[in-house]
Amino acid sequence: MDFVVGGLAGVGAGFFSNPFDVVKTRMQLQGEMRAKGQHAVHYKNIPHAMYTIVKHDGLSALQKGLVPALWFQLVVNGVRLGIYQHADNYGLLRDDKNNTKFVNSLFFGFVAGMTGGAVGSPLQLVKTQLMSYSSKKIAVGTQHGHPGTVYAFTRLYKENGFFGLWRGAHGMMIRNSTGSASQIAAYAMCKEWMDNNNLFQQSKYLSAFVASNIGAVVKTITLTPMDVIMTRLYNQSVDAHGKGLMYIGIVDCARKITQTEGLMALYKGIGPSYLRQAPHTVLLLVFWDMLKDLQKIDGSLVFRNSKRRIPIPATLPGIRVSMPSDHVLVDLDAGITLKWDTNDVLLVEGSVLVWNKTEGLCGTLDGNPEDDMITKEGIVAKTKSVLFDSWKLHDFEGKIPFLFHLT
Repeated sequence: MDFVVGGLAGVGAGFFSNPFDVVKTRMQLQGEMRAKGQHAVHYKNIPHAMYTIVKHDGLSALQKGLVPALWFQLVVNGVRLGIYQHADNYGLLRDDKNNTKFVNSLFFGFVAGMTGGAVGSPLQLVKTQLMSYSSKKIAVGTQHGHPGTVYAFTRLYKENGFFGLWRGAHGMMIRNSTGSASQIAAYAMCKEWMDNNNLFQQSKYLSAFVASNIGAVVKTITLTPMDVIMTRLYNQSVDAHGKGLMYIGIVDCARKITQTEGLMALYKGIGPSYLRQAPHTVLLLVFWDMLKDLQKIDGSLVFRNSKRRIPIPATLPGIRVSMPSDHVLVDLDAGITLKWDTNDVLLVEGSVLVWNKTEGLCGTLDGNPEDDMITKEGIVAKTKSVLFDSWKLHDFEGKIPFLFHLT
């Protein structure tokens, strides 16, 4: 289910960011293997590029390659976010205090991104070639002339065989791994820091929105050089054996770009790349958070601890969680039973095992009602609000949280 959630989040984000992907692809191919000033400039900047594309190819051209792009988002983000979430579920990303470990997050983001890139490479190949195709007056790069997704796959398969669909995959894997690691790690660390310091908590997803913007900046800077190389590798013509006619591989491509077009050519299209990554990252990660919140397993609620997520009923050392009817029942070996109606009511029952061992909002279980209003400071409170405030740990959207304390 984690893989489906990640994929759906990617599809939702991909639909809105696709026009910027078209512009980015055209600008990255513009002036290929030509020195600055020695080629026609069809796309001067983002607004001009969009105007030019609409003028010559029509409004729908801004959504070229949308079909493989959405399938790419479904597959790649399903794989990479699914792997990352599984790592989180099994306690591989957090320390004993449930804080994200930066190195672990970076590592699993890298592995997840590389795996997703390998699986989704054929879709990216077709998407790139469809996005680059335009009318002759504004054409850049090799023009493959595919009229659609199915035709492109069929033609590439007939010309280069099954493995020909994965040409340029090594560039995609490196591109996706670096981008994924920087994006997810930056997002996770920033969001956790804001949540822990009570920043941007006015809305449930506001911290996710801010953190995803930061993740987009980090990802764009990290990703763009390999993105340019990947676009060139995917879009070049190949011989009868499927070998590129312009670039042998990643190193050769990077060398030729920098020697002919200059070092900054590796950052061609960074403007539209950011304008694509920003909304895409924001929508992707916010959708991911929302879909995870909506997620159910086998139609039931999900029990979480700091290391993993388990469908109810669940049994762990010292704790049993069940849902006998319309409420959740939690039995602790310490002698405490929690009954939650899944909304605002939580009933706590203590057995003889906790007699004379409790204090706080539940009172003191010793048969004496007069000491049930003892504050944290050991003073008898005159009102319930004074008692609540003395034991309160945090504010949760203006609500006083429940607190049970064992001495």
